[in-house]
Amino acid sequence: MGSTIGYATNNWGVVGSEVGGRTAAVLYSIVETCKHLGIDPWAYLRDALPGIFALGEEPSAEQLRGWIPDRWLLNRTRDRPTTNTRRRNLREQKQYSNPLIPCNQRATRVHT
Repeated sequence: MGSTIGYATNNWGVVGSEVGGRTAAVLYSIVETCKHLGIDPWAYLRDALPGIFALGEEPSAEQLRGWIPDRWLLNRTRDRPTTNTRRRNLREQKQYSNPLIPCNQRATRVHT
């Protein structure tokens, strides 16, 4: 974070206005937070900005909380299966749908 902010301080004189300065500060904060959490900042912004705009003119604090980078990451990873789950599903899919094995010799699923 230090190198990005240190480099940027030399360029902030050309922001243009107080509002532009605030916007730059918010964007730097978001980008550095994403980097700290291991999130690709562009992936976050591509997903979050349309989602935030879709909330309308006056979203509630609770609606906005879901778009904070750490909550966004939590929601995103919760919705995706883990690598082990994906591998297990792929193995099961191959085991149960291999066309080279006759139907009567394929393993059957046992639900527990």
